[in-house]
Amino acid sequence: MTLAEILVPLSGAATDTAALDTAFAIAAPFGAHVTALFSAKDARDAVLAEDLHETVPVRGARIAGAREQARLALTSAARKADAVLRTTAEKCGTLSACYRETPGQPADVLAEAAMFADLVVFASDAAEGALRQAFIRLLTESEKPVLLAGRAAPAPARIAIAWDGSLPAARALTASLALLEKTKDVDLLCVGEPTGIAAADAIGYLALHGVTARLRPLEQASVPIGVTLLAAAKDADLLVLGAYGHNRLVERIFGGTTAHILAHAGMPLLLAH
Repeated sequence: MTLAEILVPLSGAATDTAALDTAFAIAAPFGAHVTALFSAKDARDAVLAEDLHETVPVRGARIAGAREQARLALTSAARKADAVLRTTAEKCGTLSACYRETPGQPADVLAEAAMFADLVVFASDAAEGALRQAFIRLLTESEKPVLLAGRAAPAPARIAIAWDGSLPAARALTASLALLEKTKDVDLLCVGEPTGIAAADAIGYLALHGVTARLRPLEQASVPIGVTLLAAAKDADLLVLGAYGHNRLVERIFGGTTAHILAHAGMPLLLAH
């Protein structure tokens, strides 16, 4: 499998840099294209509570500043990655990138833009930052894998997969297949006795794709599962994690095991539901 198009939503925050660095590190082995997308509602539309405390000129200036910071972040990250900057996405046989601005609510804009992306890379603060609603919507309503950037952006040479036998875990595993095929170091982390899909079936599926994965059973200790998983994955460059089913998805994402991992993981996280 391959990755050809990676979408990076930008907000103009300082965390955009790590998201772009991560996207370029992942795109490089595939010669993929990175599309950096900035979107914002019209300054005259007061939608959020905090908007009501700003005048239209102040809000417009804030949005313009964020737009400029987003563009500068892409230019700098592309230069650092030796990526070719283009005006549109096109296959050129080498690492490339383009910058796009689309007006509108970010959640709506990104939902449409992600339709033809192979992977969406968010900044590490997406679960609680300016792009929170877009992050939730993509994770709950699209079939695209979502990657949250970490503190650093190494190419994922060592990947850990959190395995509990659930369908979300299986979807996350298959969504990360292109990255798994690029590495020789894969651990399947199982806390306690997983039910549902057997770990052996997951390892067999990976083997058919030329990926050798080690099963690492982890004891169900008295500490939270998230603590156990992060301790086991501390040397990994990427942690693959399943998000959970429709009606309780948001609560499960931002509570319990996943909340702990989002708050404390230093490495990038690949999520799928």
